[in-house]
Amino acid sequence: FNGTDGTGRLVLLSKNGAATDFNVTGSLGGNLKGIIEFNTVAVAGQLIANAGPANAVIGTNNGAGRAAGFVVSVDNGNAATIAGQVYAKDMVIQSANAGGQVNFRHIVDVGTDGTTAFKTAASKVAITQNSNFGTTDFGNLAAQITVPDTMTLTGNFTGDAS
Repeated sequence: FNGTDGTGRLVLLSKNGAATDFNVTGSLGGNLKGIIEFNTVAVAGQLIANAGPANAVIGTNNGAGRAAGFVVSVDNGNAATIAGQVYAKDMVIQSANAGGQVNFRHIVDVGTDGTTAFKTAASKVAITQNSNFGTTDFGNLAAQITVPDTMTLTGNFTGDAS
């Protein structure tokens, strides 16, 4: 999926009572014009790189190959698990309640001028690899990021976080 003018949006919606797995061959969004949303508000889901988690599922690892945006929406105790590398210029994490959890199973990198924004209170994120969230705004919403002792999360962090 590549947007044409910066307004293209692909929504992957997990719903209908059972957890949904989206298996992706290649990667989604890759010309700085497409926005991908992974939504697990209704039920938990996984976004999986078919070739394994060490492969890109969102964008590619170069400036022009990044997705313009990656939005993860979680709610109601559901988890959104991304089992693949994420390369997006801008990322948004939003959760309407404390029960939602975003799990990144590989690298997340927004690049040198990228951003990450937490839009709702008590958002929870876990990373498993060294990652770059860029300029990160927690919005004074008590968001939480869990980083393993052996990994590093880089970025310019503002706002209240735990």
